[in-house]
Amino acid sequence: MTILSNILFVALLNSAPIQSHNNSFIIGFTSYQEANYPAAIAMWQHLAQKGDVRSQYALGVMHELGQGVKHNYSTAAKWYTQAAEQGYAMARNNLAMLYENAQGVPQDFTIAKKYYLLAAKQGLPSAQYNYALMHYEGAGIKQNYTIARQWLTKAAEQGFASAQYNLGVMYHKGHGVPQDHVQAVKWFITAINTGAARAQTGLRLLLKDTNKTITSAEVNVYLSPDRNADVVSRVDAGQRIYTLSQQGSWTAVLLHDQQTLGWIDHSLID
Repeated sequence: MTILSNILFVALLNSAPIQSHNNSFIIGFTSYQEANYPAAIAMWQHLAQKGDVRSQYALGVMHELGQGVKHNYSTAAKWYTQAAEQGYAMARNNLAMLYENAQGVPQDFTIAKKYYLLAAKQGLPSAQYNYALMHYEGAGIKQNYTIARQWLTKAAEQGFASAQYNLGVMYHKGHGVPQDHVQAVKWFITAINTGAARAQTGLRLLLKDTNKTITSAEVNVYLSPDRNADVVSRVDAGQRIYTLSQQGSWTAVLLHDQQTLGWIDHSLID
């Protein structure tokens, strides 16, 4: 399966009822899982024409991917539109992507922005990310880092790895926020753990030339720049750490496990 196919699979799996008085959609879903695309299309086409929103969305994806039918963005847009007008968030997001990229419809950033925002407000993290990215890049609209950060944060907090990575970039570069390497590292690490491989590159660039050495034995690493704060780790003399920022007599550090963040008395670091 392609990435988009997997997205369809997960989306439909999450939306399909466990029990239903009308199991026709499930029959089509089962056929799709078995890669019996003609049977899935036949069932979903029947339901879609009766206004079943999930079937309309599923047909849109299958025409977009060319699964069991000829690849056709225009037909995909038709089915997405019908589902989007019924308020189906995933269809709104996919339709917005078609308008943004001029696939099967004329390129129209205003319409793309509209549908991304509608789906984003419904809580769909991919739409929140796409809406944020339009503002971050200034794609067809005025660049706005503040709006980008707001929506990236919403998507990131739902575990959307690309949003987590891009938040790390924003804090690293100081785009729309005060430059904050501690926050950047937090989001890069979160993105890495969520599966965003490129966040590893972002973290490596941020940590370049920040290697320092502990000069005293049994140094406490505190959760915050306060000796009364919780101790998150201890490091020995000679151990290498990454330094991120300084606050008074304290230095924010990342240990070499590239997971543990904390604060150390600056005088104990060479």
